[in-house]
Amino acid sequence: MKKILLVCTTDSMIWNFLIPHIRKLETMGFFVECVCSKTGFYFDELINKYNLKVNLIPFYRSPFKIGNIKAYSMLKSLIRKINPDFIFCHEPVGGALARLAGKKERKKTIYLAHGFHFFKKAPLKHWILYFTFEYILSFKTDAIITICSEDYENAKKLHCRNVYCIPGIGVNFSRFCFPISSYDRIKSRRNLSIDDDTYVIASVGELSKRKNHMVILKAIKDLKDMKIVLLICGEGSEEAHLIKFCSKNNITNKVLLLGFRKDVSSVLSAADLFVFPSLWEGLGLAGIEAMYMGLPIIASNRQGIKDYVLNDETGFLFEPKDYKALRDKICFAYNNRDYMKRIGSNGHDFVKKYSLDNSVSNLESIISKETNV
Repeated sequence: MKKILLVCTTDSMIWNFLIPHIRKLETMGFFVECVCSKTGFYFDELINKYNLKVNLIPFYRSPFKIGNIKAYSMLKSLIRKINPDFIFCHEPVGGALARLAGKKERKKTIYLAHGFHFFKKAPLKHWILYFTFEYILSFKTDAIITICSEDYENAKKLHCRNVYCIPGIGVNFSRFCFPISSYDRIKSRRNLSIDDDTYVIASVGELSKRKNHMVILKAIKDLKDMKIVLLICGEGSEEAHLIKFCSKNNITNKVLLLGFRKDVSSVLSAADLFVFPSLWEGLGLAGIEAMYMGLPIIASNRQGIKDYVLNDETGFLFEPKDYKALRDKICFAYNNRDYMKRIGSNGHDFVKKYSLDNSVSNLESIISKETNV
């Protein structure tokens, strides 16, 4: 049986996105052994709930942490110990260290880029730093798999000869309802103590600077007279900053920070509109999930988001730091609800291609080609 060493910076990446792909690799005859850092309950669930073989290596998400030198040494030792047939790596730090160690130990490496840090309108320092890193690492990579068209075009500028693009890492649409029934909408709103006639805006994502929730709060600040409420699912380092902004600008009663939720589909059932304001996003499954449920979307004009949010067709785009443009688009959505429902229906039809089955099938074809299975 051929062995795959699957390397991720974090356990949450495996838990959130890769389990279905691991199961498919197992049906193809591979034994998959994982390695990642421990960031929460995910690590123990991967072992106890999903029965995966997982090795702990303390990767740091910042490439500049000196602790990654030790992680690199540990990874090389692990590769020698288990002697995998190839390495399948993810995330910037895990992907970089795995490719360096893989080349050192003469192992084939496949890198799945969940979103390059260099892209159109990215800061110049991102291009200088991250593009340079990826260009150097591409000499040590046998195949690069991207998940959006802009990353695919940028990957072709690197040295790696085998570059692929798949429609995302896959969404299990069976967890999301369409259309949202009146019963689910009322039930969800009552659970959240929201009136039936309140206009509900939802957003999902880690409370971080990259996810850029602050731009929504700035827009809400200018819409105090409208009967609206914003729901944000997620947790992270920016939470205190967001709470302080809400308090200072007297919009605490219009914003509900719901924390980490396993019932995102239930929360979305209460919504009229979804806002996805990330500063950059390899693809952005949260946006696709909301669109599948028929919610109209306003999203940032960045990277993979542009693949499925087609302006004035499947949603609306805005520059992610322009809160006034977002404010105006929210006002338009609020005042043109029948039109927005048609946009939501268009979006539902468009994102079906991002299904988990489609992604698994595409990835299976690439792995088979690259490993001669």
